[in-house]
Amino acid sequence: MKVLVTGGAGFIGSHLAKRLLDDGNEVVVIDNLSNGSRENLTSMEGNVNFTFYEFDVNNTIKLKNVFDNHPFDMVFHLAANADVSRGEESTQVDFENTLQTTLNVLEMMRIYEIKKFFFASSSTVYGNAEERLQEHRSIMRPISHYGAAKMASEAFISSYSHLHDFQVWIARFSNAVGPNMLHGVIPDLIKKLRVHPDFLEVYGDGTQLKPYIYIDDLVEAVMTMLEKTDEHYNAYLVGVDSALTVDQIVALVMDEMDIHAPVQYGGRYTGWKGDVRKYQYDVSRLRLMGWTPKYNAEQAVRKAIRENM
Repeated sequence: MKVLVTGGAGFIGSHLAKRLLDDGNEVVVIDNLSNGSRENLTSMEGNVNFTFYEFDVNNTIKLKNVFDNHPFDMVFHLAANADVSRGEESTQVDFENTLQTTLNVLEMMRIYEIKKFFFASSSTVYGNAEERLQEHRSIMRPISHYGAAKMASEAFISSYSHLHDFQVWIARFSNAVGPNMLHGVIPDLIKKLRVHPDFLEVYGDGTQLKPYIYIDDLVEAVMTMLEKTDEHYNAYLVGVDSALTVDQIVALVMDEMDIHAPVQYGGRYTGWKGDVRKYQYDVSRLRLMGWTPKYNAEQAVRKAIRENM
């Protein structure tokens, strides 16, 4: 297949693009490098089946030129705002970088009659949840503009799928970790301890609880979805059924860095406004298709710490 990966220089996007390329696909990546890095593409550059364009997906003239030049069989859309807290600083961030980019890509697919679409959604569409999240039972109630833009994107994907006969796959990712992370709790803690090894300031109260999936397991889950599902509309939770608190991650980071410093917490229940305090996944539907993660949350986080030190 000839595929487009928007946001393909980002953390998740670059790993997914590499897997698609390794599987024999022709891969075109578009990324403005606001959240990604050219270094994430190094292993793919030079491959005759790989092409990279550096521009913003909201530049519809350049986007149209790419669709003119490449007869895509499928689009993988990951271009979006990657920082939940940024959306609270400006309401336009998630609207422009997440929802608008989704609409631009869907419209190009309509014009060029491309019928297969993958969307990287997020656990944030659900907000806080006391019970384990399940695809067909849990209510979507985002508490951030980031989650709202992902949810709105899903709504438009559903309507485009119905009106224009798109076959869609939606993956609602939990927190992904691995090499080359540009932001998140792991790189943030590592940076802070490198600068001040005798003291660590942590956002929130340390009890925030979330599942963490290793990037290779995430990519394998996506491939399993594409291979084992063939409904017109496919939506799955992609994560692990184990979780860690921020307290536990702090202990793992200090252990791996061999630093034991006093910790001062921010005092609030969450790290910032809009931050989901607690959620866990039920991934039994993915497991029924034969997918099994190699790493639980603790193993994934410990491995990621070592790779980002």
